[in-house]
Amino acid sequence: MLYTYVLRCSDDSLYTGMTNDIKNRINKHYYKKQGCAKYTRSHQVVEVKRVWQCESKTDATKLEFHFKNLTRKDK
Repeated sequence: MLYTYVLRCSDDSLYTGMTNDIKNRINKHYYKKQGCAKYTRSHQVVEVKRVWQCESKTDATKLEFHFKNLTRKDK
């Protein structure tokens, strides 16, 4: 099972990613642990906005790509 997720940062920006271990991944982003994204190291995560459960890596990747290409207003 894979997950695609959206996090809101303190500057109101959004970070989108995908993982197979959602609790561990969000924990890494929030506490800036080794393995967190470079973006979330410099932008403090304040909220989990959305999590989607996907059946396959292909579905998760397509969903992440689609979300990243939406306008800010559409997000």
